[in-house]
Amino acid sequence: MIDIFFHPMISLDEGPIKYFSVLGRALFTAQHFETNCRALAGFLNMRVEIITKGSDVLNAPEFHNRINSLWRKTLGGQITAIQKIIQFPNDISQIIDEARNARNEVAHGITVGIGDNLDSELNVRIDEIRRQVKKIATADKYVAALLHIFNRDQLPNGNYFREYERKIDKWVCEPVFDK
Repeated sequence: MIDIFFHPMISLDEGPIKYFSVLGRALFTAQHFETNCRALAGFLNMRVEIITKGSDVLNAPEFHNRINSLWRKTLGGQITAIQKIIQFPNDISQIIDEARNARNEVAHGITVGIGDNLDSELNVRIDEIRRQVKKIATADKYVAALLHIFNRDQLPNGNYFREYERKIDKWVCEPVFDK
C-alpha cells in the first residue's frame, strides 16, 4: 500500500522527541511574538481612537467591533496595523518583516518532508528552527520594548536586551532530558 499522504506517525525515540520538543518551544516563541504584535496593534489603535475621538469612544460598539476585527487579523495584518501608526526605521521594519516570515515558516513550513529519516536530519532541522527563532526573538525584543514604553513600565537593563536572543535560543533548543 502506498501511504505517503497519511500521517507518518514517526517513532518517538530520543531524536524525534528532541526535535518535537524544540519545535513546540519554537511554536510557543512564534505565538508569543504574534501575541505581542496583537497587543501593540490594539494598544496603538486604542490610543489613536482616544486622541481623535475622546475617551468616550472606548464605550462605543463600533470601537469594540474595530478592535475585535483587528484581533482576528493574521500576524501580517497586525504588523500592517502597527506600521500605519508607527513609522519604523528601515532596519527595524526589515527585522519585523523577517520575523513575520520566520514565524510563518515555523508555524507552516518547517515540518514539511519529515518522515522516517528524521534522525539523520535532526541537527540540520534543529539548526533551521534556531535560525528562524533568532529572527523572531530579535523582533519580539523591539515589540516588547515598545509595549513597556507605551505602558510606562520599566524596561529591563541593557544586558537583558543584549542577551535576549541568546537566552531564547538556548531555551528553545535546550535538551529535553539531562544525560
